[in-house]
Amino acid sequence: MNDRAALGDAINGLTAPAIGIAGAILIYISFKEQVKANKFQFQTLHEQRELDLLYRFYAELKDD
Repeated sequence: MNDRAALGDAINGLTAPAIGIAGAILIYISFKEQVKANKFQFQTLHEQRELDLLYRFYAELKDD
């Protein structure tokens, strides 16, 4: 039974750091992608606001 415990501890000692590093890398990638998505969303919102403004100007000119 003692040999199994030692083997489990050895496997845990070898795999835990690798799993931790992989998790940190995945978090970094997800944050990086989130920043890209936020930039795209901000750009789209800005374009939509410009289009709304142009339509309002057109509507006012059409009314005049």
